[in-house]
Amino acid sequence: MLFHLRAGQPVVPSKLRFGLHELRIRLRNVLDLSSLHALEALGLDTRQYGRMSYLERTAEYPRTQEIAEVAHFHGHDGLLVPSARSNAVNLIVFCERVDSDQVEAIRDHGIVDWNSLP
Repeated sequence: MLFHLRAGQPVVPSKLRFGLHELRIRLRNVLDLSSLHALEALGLDTRQYGRMSYLERTAEYPRTQEIAEVAHFHGHDGLLVPSARSNAVNLIVFCERVDSDQVEAIRDHGIVDWNSLP
């Protein structure tokens, strides 16, 4: 969220508040696409991955959305993908495939103050 706010995305309504929660999720069928090579093999132009501005997002997102749609169609309940913003790996969860007994709340970190973040 912070990245997008600083990249010029429209400001969220001032009365909207975001909470940060730590969860443990047990998934059954996660597709591991955590390397750029895996995404490249599926037709994603990785030369620009994560480098486009918010205004250019429509040039980057369609292929990633198509990949996710195919994974969902084939019964996956999540994807591991490289972060476009850091060296981390992101877990994408198809929430409608996850039952409530697969999710455990570990910790409530409280309301996020976006103005206080570095």
